[in-house]
This record gives sequence, structure tokens and C-alpha cells, in this order.
Amino acid sequence: MLTVAGLYKDFALHDGRAVKALDGVGFTIERGKFYTLLGPSGCGKTTTLRSIAGLEHPDRGLIEIDGAPVFDSERHILVPSNRRRIGMVFQSYAIWPHMDVYENVAFPLRVASERRGEAEIAKRVRRALATVHLDGFERRPATRLSGGQQQRLALARALVVEPQLLLLDEPLSNLDAKLRESMRLELRRIQTELGITTVYVTHDQTEALAMSDRVAVMQNGRIVQQGDPQSIYRRPETCFVAEFIGSTNLIAGRVAGAADRYGEGQVTIPGGVLRCAVPRDIAPGASVLVSIRPEDIVLRLGGEAGAPDGRNRIAGRVTECIFLGSSVDHVVAIPEAEIRVWSHPVAAIAKGTEVVVEVDPARCIVLPRDDHAGAAAPSQEVTP
Repeated sequence: MLTVAGLYKDFALHDGRAVKALDGVGFTIERGKFYTLLGPSGCGKTTTLRSIAGLEHPDRGLIEIDGAPVFDSERHILVPSNRRRIGMVFQSYAIWPHMDVYENVAFPLRVASERRGEAEIAKRVRRALATVHLDGFERRPATRLSGGQQQRLALARALVVEPQLLLLDEPLSNLDAKLRESMRLELRRIQTELGITTVYVTHDQTEALAMSDRVAVMQNGRIVQQGDPQSIYRRPETCFVAEFIGSTNLIAGRVAGAADRYGEGQVTIPGGVLRCAVPRDIAPGASVLVSIRPEDIVLRLGGEAGAPDGRNRIAGRVTECIFLGSSVDHVVAIPEAEIRVWSHPVAAIAKGTEVVVEVDPARCIVLPRDDHAGAAAPSQEVTP
């Protein structure tokens, strides 16, 4: 339904230098899917979205909506934004403060090139407001809406034109944490019910994992990995993705044995050897980082390191035990490193206790070390 291919965009700084905002961005979205562009500030995700909307003009590339090109640098095609049949919700909502709810939603229909009668406008406005659960608020001044209601109003205004494509630019970032969680569910419900193809931009990895059919992680103007949320989280391909999507422990080591036909190999770390999921393109002897999610680690009391049941085991000592309500965050010292372990509160282990760290080899993901600038330390844990 949406095809983006080879998008490039440079921005000039005040001192004359050029910043590469987009560096060959490309992806395809099937009809009715929810696709998220995820990454830190300045990675190019909003520039990509604005290029699809026609609010930004790429230097090179191709954008097709439902098979029709709306931008093609080779054929010199540039369709204006108002002719692309898109709906867009901005981070600021951009609601008209001098209009009531009804007029805010009706405005795109009133200024459209295709003229519509008042009866048709009223029918569409009522349908859009009902979709976002704002029916009955038609004559409420826009300034008297809560943050969540304003967000729904902005969504209704985007939907009233019946777009082929819905573009959402961090629409939940201005809401408090609890309202953000409920609006995630509401947005996903609306998108699923309408079956509308959606591109969502966010820096919040929880939003991306909770709402998306597919996630594209962006870094320095490029998509570095894309896939369904579970594969992105469980099988990161770079240290950047592993660190940015959730929390992880990164343990420095060296590949000691090549991966077998099941993808399992050995990595030597300070104080022992880990059996890990080793990509076949990483050769024995390579310097690597092993990514282990804190929730994938089990702590046992005492005992010696070793793995007779097939699990990796490392001796360690709890140096911190922090109660977080639904979980306990343990900091565990292992040889030449510290790792984080998340446990259920009933499994909390006191500070100073000698423990054994256990982890399934399939949950030890080996990543190339050359893309990680801070890899000098034996281990690094990151919480974005």
C-alpha cells in the first residue's frame, strides 16, 4: 500500500555544513498494517514521515501510495500534500482554539477542493467523533477539553477526510503516563476497526512494541533493523538496537567456537564460557558483546558455576536489591562486570548474598562489537 525507496535528504547548517537527515531510507507497508518508525531524536523518523506527507521534499527517492507515485525524483513527480489522501496527527495536535469540537473536525471538509453540502459534512463529522468516542461533545469549546480528549479530537479531524494513509507524529508524547497507556489501546482499537494503513513515529519503545505490526529502528538517517516487535526485541542485530529496545546487559567476550547447525556457539568471558546464539557470519576469535535481557536471568542461592542441565551458570554476588513494585531490580557482580537481573518480588535476594546467575543459551545473543563506541568496559547495561 505504501512504498518508500531510496530516500535521501540533507539539511544545511548555519555554518554551511550538511547534515544527512535521510540516508537511503526504504520500506514497504501492506494495506491495513500499523508500521512504526522508532528511534532517538535526530535519527530521521519525523523527516521520513513529513516526506510521506509532502511537507518535506527529499533530495532523491521514490514514494508511492496505493501504487501511485506521489514523489519520484527521477520522473520529477511531486504531488502536493493536499492531494495525497492522507490524514496526519501532529505532536502538538494543532487544534483551532477559537472553534468548538464540531467545527474543528469539519474544517478539513470545508476547505477541501471537493465541495460538500452541510448534510454530508454533518454525517462525516458525527461518524468521526463517534469513532473516537467524542460524540456528544460537538459544541464543547476546544479549549475546554482534557489532553486525552484533544488527542482524540485531532485524530477525528484526521479521519474525517477518509484518508488512505494515517500518519501519526508522536501523538501521545504530551500525555501523562497513565493516559498514554490507555490511549495506546484506543489508537490501536481505532486503527484495527477502520483497517487504515498507519505510519507511527515515536521514540518510546514501549509504544512501538505494544501497538505495531512492524517496527523499523532508525539510527543516523538509516533503518538499521525492521521486523515484528517480538523479533526486534528478542533478536536484535546490532548493539544499538539491543540497547534502544528495552534494557539489556552487554558482556564483552570473544567467540571461542563456531556456531553449530542450530546457531549455538561458545563465547569466552572473564571468569568462564557462555554458550550463546552466535550468528554464522561471526568467525571464531572475533571480539563481541553478549546481550542478555535482565528478565531472562534467574538467580539461585550459592552453588558452583557449571551447567549440567544445559543452562549457563556464573557465580556472583548481589550488590544492590531495589524494590520497584511489580519487580525487584538486582545488581549482581560477576567477574570483571556487573549485570542487572529483574525478578518477581517474592524472589528478592538480599544485598551481599552469594548467588549463581542462570540463563538459557538461546537468550544470550552475540552481537558484533565494532558498532558499539562504548565497548571498552567488560559489561554495560543500558536503560533508554
